[in-house]
Amino acid sequence: MYQPPPSLPDQGVTLPDSWAQQHALLAQAPEIDPASWWNSFNDPILNALVAKTQAENLSVAQAAYRLHSARALVQQTVAAGLPEISVKAETQHQRKLSSSNNASPLMSPTIDGDLAPDSERTTGYYQAGFDAAWELDLFGRVSSQRDSAQSAVGVAYSDLRHAHVSVVAEVVRNYIELRAQQQRLALVEQNLADQNTLFSRTQEQHQTGLIADYEQDQIHTNLISLQQQQLQLQQAIQQNLLRLAVLTGQSSIDESLAHIAVLPNPKHLGFSLLPAELLRVRPAIQQAEFKVAQAGAELGVAQAELYPRLRLLGSLSISDNLSGTPLLGRTEIAGGSFSLNLPLLDWGARRAVVNAREAQLAEAILAYKEAVLEGVEETENALLSIYTHTHAIEQAQQKLQFAERALYRAQELYQQGMIPMHELLDASLKKRNSQIDVVNAQAEQAAAIIALHKAVGGAQLPVDLLDMQSRLHPHL
Repeated sequence: MYQPPPSLPDQGVTLPDSWAQQHALLAQAPEIDPASWWNSFNDPILNALVAKTQAENLSVAQAAYRLHSARALVQQTVAAGLPEISVKAETQHQRKLSSSNNASPLMSPTIDGDLAPDSERTTGYYQAGFDAAWELDLFGRVSSQRDSAQSAVGVAYSDLRHAHVSVVAEVVRNYIELRAQQQRLALVEQNLADQNTLFSRTQEQHQTGLIADYEQDQIHTNLISLQQQQLQLQQAIQQNLLRLAVLTGQSSIDESLAHIAVLPNPKHLGFSLLPAELLRVRPAIQQAEFKVAQAGAELGVAQAELYPRLRLLGSLSISDNLSGTPLLGRTEIAGGSFSLNLPLLDWGARRAVVNAREAQLAEAILAYKEAVLEGVEETENALLSIYTHTHAIEQAQQKLQFAERALYRAQELYQQGMIPMHELLDASLKKRNSQIDVVNAQAEQAAAIIALHKAVGGAQLPVDLLDMQSRLHPHL
């Protein structure tokens, strides 16, 4: 027995009027242009990388072609609601080669006993005409198919925007991480040089019996730890370079990026987007909304299949002789009819499809609501992370100031012979570790800024991504 499905969930989502993590420090900062937010890092190399990524990234190009495909398929559904006209033509030509009286294959006797001319043994005719068919959209099947195709275009467009936003964010993140790793590596290598000097000195002192075995082993352990850090950072740098090559559509590393450069430090952290505006700018939410519309259209198609389908048919044909006398002469025939497809007994197959489409629509509505909530969550987390790491930078810089003062005093004491070399090198090590903490905090803040603009769908699509016609048909 048929049981009606549960009622569809409400599509509305209540959003707060402001962000919970919109702190005064962030609100008072200069704002970033969402369309080109990476410019806030003020790094020409980064800007060039983003431009190259927008033009050459393969994931974005694939998404653009999917959009073009979806747009092309809309025309198919539009055409389904218009009359369909086809042309047919047929011609036949035959020649009799023999007869039962074994006459010449080229001549046959007439009634008077004379041989008939060869032309009467050859026959031929032609037939040509037009057929037309038009389905009347009585119950919305054709229009629902068209709506589904148009919603598919929206899904593909949102997918393109999501791919573009994600790729831009990834290339900026990898570039920032590359510069951070390069800074870390430079500081670790300075520490490694000092540790090598200390290890050589301790070896001399150990040989003379001035230090114990465990002291030498401890210094040796620290040296190996720094060597491990060096290898890990070198590996991470190569991985960042390889990833940037893939993102920019290249098969080899850009060697110019391998040279150390400063870590970009953004100065603009402002953000004025309200939670409700996520509904129109975040690609994931837009895509979920189009999927709801698409599921609704598919439900309309399934419901229309429960009712009759009416098609109007028409034809016009002309036939005539080509040679011989096989026909009575030229004939013109015109006709019209209609075709009615009335579902009577399908054992519940069509109703089952309707039930499935209703469940899919309910699922799409819930997915839309979830996409909205996830967008709010990601944005809130990014705002909180920016606020947290902004203060972390201040704390790391204060720590660095104290470490610099400690190193300065250690240098004075060492020159006066009041402390041994290993204490001086230890103060130098702590200062560089404090510098690494600053680099880490700056990189984390930059990552939070990237996450924020990815969460809200920042980065404007280049115009050429939306027009693939020139790429598919360059000669048109």
